[in-house]
Amino acid sequence: MSTDHQSHADQELKRVELGEEHSAIRTVMHWIERELARQLESSDGITADGPLLGPLRSFHEQLAAHFEFEETSGLLPLAITMLGNTDPSLKEWESQHRELLLRLRGSIHVLEQAAKTHAPLARSFASDLREFFDDLRRHDAVENRILGAHRSGDFRAAQNAPHASPD
Repeated sequence: MSTDHQSHADQELKRVELGEEHSAIRTVMHWIERELARQLESSDGITADGPLLGPLRSFHEQLAAHFEFEETSGLLPLAITMLGNTDPSLKEWESQHRELLLRLRGSIHVLEQAAKTHAPLARSFASDLREFFDDLRRHDAVENRILGAHRSGDFRAAQNAPHASPD
């Protein structure tokens, strides 16, 4: 097998793995959102000792590992190949990873503090978490456009992908 063919095969495997990871992340997000909605509808409201804290911690770990893979051996190298190392959208994209992880960690911290004091959580917690998931979906959509452009060879689609801004 030639080096070029092996490199293309490696890139294709990484692209497929990234797609599978994105799907798994969307599945966990959906579960957390359903649980959040269930708690909002319950008479107790959102409770810190309910079933959200553990899954949010696990999700943070999953997302951190996913972002690290994207940046070191997955999507970022593909995007650099397609867009060039100087494209400003790549720096923005990387900073979004850090920002998204910090926001999720902040939500986990709010739950941890509420669990210590047994205080109920304000409805704004649910609103903030929904906003986080919306921003993560926008970020995911941009990444999926880059993956799709790589698969199709249409690099202009990646260059024209709107930049997600989780703010």
